[in-house]
Amino acid sequence: MSLRLLDRNAAVLVVLAFAVAVALPGVAASWWRLRDLRDGTPGPPPAVVVALLAGTVVLVDVSVLVRLLTRL
Repeated sequence: MSLRLLDRNAAVLVVLAFAVAVALPGVAASWWRLRDLRDGTPGPPPAVVVALLAGTVVLVDVSVLVRLLTRL
């Protein structure tokens, strides 16, 4: 019984870690854009933020695909 609870808690922690990993670059890009708009100098977001956002989306997509394929 306790082993099943441990696995469930670990799964929740993994999901939360993925959620934070995907959300942080989006929040950073939003903050950067709002700051630029307030300063009156809007421009493209930094390449690092865009790369992190795209990378985290790809990471989540691949992990979901692997999870789905291993359950078949």
